[in-house]
Parts: sequence; structure tokens; C-alpha cells
Amino acid sequence: MKILHLTGDRQDAGGILSVIRSLDRVNRKAGFENIVWVHRDYVEQRKPSLDYRRSPFVLNDGPSHLRLVAGALAALPGFRNLLRNEHFDLIHAHSRGGLLVALFASWMLRRNIVFTNHTFANRTGFYRSISRCSRVHSVVLNPRMGRHYGLSPETAMVSVISACFDDSFLNEPLPETDRKNPADPIKLVGLGSIVRWKNWHLILEAFTQLKKNERTGIRFDHWGPIAQDRDSMDYSRELEMQIAESGLKDQVCFHGPADSVKSCLTSADAFILPSRDEPCSVALMEALAMGIPAIVSNGGGNPDLVQDKQTGMLFQRDDVTSLTQIIRTWKETSPHLSDPSSIRDSVRHRSAERVAEEYRKLYKDSV
Repeated sequence: MKILHLTGDRQDAGGILSVIRSLDRVNRKAGFENIVWVHRDYVEQRKPSLDYRRSPFVLNDGPSHLRLVAGALAALPGFRNLLRNEHFDLIHAHSRGGLLVALFASWMLRRNIVFTNHTFANRTGFYRSISRCSRVHSVVLNPRMGRHYGLSPETAMVSVISACFDDSFLNEPLPETDRKNPADPIKLVGLGSIVRWKNWHLILEAFTQLKKNERTGIRFDHWGPIAQDRDSMDYSRELEMQIAESGLKDQVCFHGPADSVKSCLTSADAFILPSRDEPCSVALMEALAMGIPAIVSNGGGNPDLVQDKQTGMLFQRDDVTSLTQIIRTWKETSPHLSDPSSIRDSVRHRSAERVAEEYRKLYKDSV
């Protein structure tokens, strides 16, 4: 079976593409072929390579709905030619821009499509109306996302299927429960694109609320690319200014894109993710799969991944005081959480092998 995934990405920054890569490794063994439709300017930076088709117009997302619609309309002729010249059994959209193009195939070409919603969007009515289309099968990543959109998996055309991580993370050595040297600083690791809604500045603000002697015993390292839009670039500069003005250069470092997620996580005492409405973080699942506990906000899909005071700790979304208290507690008392093996087991069902089975069944039912 040949699946065309519509993303419209310009940047190989992980997220949706990481999920597709993980699924591709598994599904190819089962006879499924995955093709990814991206923007013409897209440059692959991660491995393994995927099979791409390109368009000069298609967009993945953006703050301007008008620009998304205009991009989708401009992309339609090329998309229609692609479908005429190459056979695909099913179209799977993963972004708002990709969805608009896929809806054309559904309405005008009478093609069945699958749409996986990867965001907690504000315009919930639009997605509810799509879920009622007879040729569109909607997928949400977790029950909280389903409730956000008012979608029930009991409906024939709605499914809950998690994002996933590569199965190899389940084979990594589990961390030791006792720190080798109590004098070493606690290492907090963050992974993910530098975009404003990820709220990386909350960590810096939390560090400034700590006393100087507390702060010297904690370190935060972040790996991830800067999203290629003006606001994200401005946000990156704001973070660097905040580090300089707050005197955090010895405790905080933004390293840029990661060559290896596993090597970034190996030395972590805890994974940290302060984002506002994180849909279903691949990096968070990867950390948990390595047995590393997490400190995350209670927004978005995080509470579906992290069990408070068991596999990690939840703080109030956008609340720097709540985050500061958890960091302070982590340093002073080393909270008693589940053992690394149990933390790993909490996400085992979200591995690519398990999630691929769910998608293969959905694909076969949707053709």
C-alpha cells in the first residue's frame, strides 16, 4: 500500500517528520510505502532519508489563515498532476496546509483521506465539521485532544492514535537511580524547536527566582533548531539576552540542533518541557522510553504522557512560580518517583511498532 503524507514542511525539525520516519521503518517491512509531500525549499537534515515529492506553494502551517488558503489553492494544480501521474492508495494529511489540499482531493476527486491533527488549535468548530465528512477519517493524538475538539473516538470517523518514537530507545541502558556524585549539578535537558509557544523562557525565569546557591547546583541544556520564521528568530534572540542579563551563562546553554537525541539525554537527571499546549511530544516520549523522569507543564497532551509524582512532575501551565518550586524540590529532596524500568514501561505502547499496527489497520479500513 502506498501512502502520500502531506506536510508541506520547509524545515527538517523533527516533530511530525520524526513520527513519519519511525513509522516508515516499521511499515516498509509490512509492505507499506510512505511518500512525503514537502515544500520545494525543504532540505533533509535527519536520517534515515524519506521519499519526497515537492511543491513551490504548499505550506505546513502559519499564523495567517488567508496565506494558508492561498498556498493551498496555488498548490492544487501541481497536486492534481501528481495524483494523475503517480498512484497512491491513500492520502494522509498532517498539517493545516496539507489538510486544505487533502480536502480538495476528498471533495473534488472523491478520494478518501486520513487527517492526523497534531495541534491544540483555537478554531475547534472547523475540525469538528471535518470529522463529519464521510471521506475524511480524523485522528487525534490523545484523549485530551479529543475532548478539546469535542470529538469522540466512539464516532466511526474518529480515532485516537498516539504519536510515536523509534523502538531503539527501548533498548538503551536505563539510568542509575543514585547520582554518582551528590556534588554534581542536577542536569535538566530540553529538546525541541525554539518557538515561542514552547515557553523555554519559563525555565530561565525559574532559575532567576532561585537563590544563587540553589542555582549553582542546577544546569539546563537545550538542543533544537530555531524555527525559520521571524517571531521564532526574535524569540531566540530574546532568550540569549535573558541569559546574559540574568547572569545564567554558567547554568544555561542553548546548543542548537542535536546530532543525536540519545546522546543528549544520556546524562540527564530529568527531561523538562514547559510548553503551553504540547500535543504529544516525541522528545518527551523518547526521554521516558530511556527511563528518564520528566518535568512538564500540565497543558496539552502532557498529562496523558506523564503521571504526576510517578513518571515525573507536572507544574501549572505558564506559571513560573509553580515550575520554580518543582525545580527547587528536585534539587533539595530528589523526589521519589517510579523506577526507570517502570518509567520506560509507561510509554512502551507508544513505540513505532505498536502505533504502526494501529495505522496499518486504519489505512486498510479507509481505502
